Amino acid sequence: MAVLSAVNLKKNYGDVNVIPNLNLDVEEGDFTVLVGPSGCGKSTLLRMMAGLEDVTNGELQIDGRRANDLHPRERGVSMVFQSYALYPHMTVADNIGFGLKLEGRKKSEIKQAVHEVADTLQLGELLERKPGQLSGGQRQRVAIGRAIVRKPRIILFDEPLSNLDAKLRVEMRMELMKFHRNHNITTIYVTHDQVEAMTMADKIAVMEKGHIQQFDTPKNLFSAPANPFVAGFIGSPQMNLFDITKVTDASLQTSGNAEIKINPSAASHFSDIAALGVRPEHLSIHEQSDNLSIEAEVDLIESLGDESIIHFVSGNERITGRFYTEINCQIGQKLFLSFDMEHVHLFDEKNNRVS
Repeated sequence: MAVLSAVNLKKNYGDVNVIPNLNLDVEEGDFTVLVGPSGCGKSTLLRMMAGLEDVTNGELQIDGRRANDLHPRERGVSMVFQSYALYPHMTVADNIGFGLKLEGRKKSEIKQAVHEVADTLQLGELLERKPGQLSGGQRQRVAIGRAIVRKPRIILFDEPLSNLDAKLRVEMRMELMKFHRNHNITTIYVTHDQVEAMTMADKIAVMEKGHIQQFDTPKNLFSAPANPFVAGFIGSPQMNLFDITKVTDASLQTSGNAEIKINPSAASHFSDIAALGVRPEHLSIHEQSDNLSIEAEVDLIESLGDESIIHFVSGNERITGRFYTEINCQIGQKLFLSFDMEHVHLFDEKNNRVS
């Protein structure tokens, strides 16, 4: 049974429909990540789960129980905010134990619980410090400690690493993954960072305009995106997507006035498609046309040591290639880019995946 379910969930702010109709089942012990562009409704959904936003319509269930009208403290849910939200005048110990104090727990009970959490998060030596004396990573661990000290069934994270520098984000990401592995608390995590989503999640919900476009494992999102939105959103650099306006026996015409050469024997394979996608790493460079290829001009070269990101133009189409071997080419040079047929993604006019 799902530990948390959203059933036909809706959220309006006046006349603005932020989440039109959303369904989601989060299984017990899973690490579920919500991703999507700014304004897609992922943080609003998280706040409804926490009880910080009212549900306009539909039902939110926790452990099979309707939770729409439950007070946040009655839900068995804790939340870690982007801003840490620590009390600057309190010590680390007081910050972690504050929720227990509000519940009227005994001092001895609070002290024991705080020390157990501090040991888990390697905060034992910092308990008497105040937030202003801590690094960003330490403050984030205190915020996590405050969330887990109440032993919630579900812990919610709202972009918790976005205020940290790149190195610290990697370190904290690893710590959160270890924490989840060791404690197996059902986790729902909002982020705009694809690396966080792909490396941390058991399952990812890709959201757009309040809808979940695909809810799947990171592997399936990358290798079998359900529609062009997911295909273009997941992956960095993002997938090359071409809107196909005309199919002939020898080529595919794109909306950007480019021509993709095809083998006449394979023309029927493309007869009903409206969009074609290929990831940058599934392109190769040739000096002559291949079975599935496009002529393009080198526009920009990014040398990154162990790989090169090369940007091309063909007609009005911009194409990105990722290459792990040294590529000898120059800006302005015209080449043929071949598509790896085993990794080409095709979509029909209803934006459904064909293959």
